[in-house]
Amino acid sequence: MEFNPLIDAYRQRLEAFHKEIETICALPGGAQKKKISVSPSYQDEVIIPVYRSLAAEMPGYKIKIPNPKTYFPIKGYYRIKVGITTVGGFSTPEGNDFSLYFTPMRHANPTGKRNKINTTEELVQLIKNQLETE
Repeated sequence: MEFNPLIDAYRQRLEAFHKEIETICALPGGAQKKKISVSPSYQDEVIIPVYRSLAAEMPGYKIKIPNPKTYFPIKGYYRIKVGITTVGGFSTPEGNDFSLYFTPMRHANPTGKRNKINTTEELVQLIKNQLETE
């Protein structure tokens, strides 16, 4: 699976959301008169679909798709677990860079460099490499 379509769709929804806020706030009493729509969620629109793709590509690895209501980044990472082992994490977005970056982890601490990933296949390979070093 290519991740760029997910990221592009999220970016477009975020831009539209910001324009909506600007438009509403420019109206006299706008924020009080009109309800603002729900903000796009990077976690729901990018991270969780990537998890689903990862679980489909690695069916024997016990990759649990996180519950969006209880899954949050910890110390700047959306952590990825295979079974009970944390193998890495996705960096939280910085500024306008919504690309996906995977950082290998051991004992929930970063152990390697941040890798930009564009496809499920790249992510699978990085995770398998990390599992081999465990």
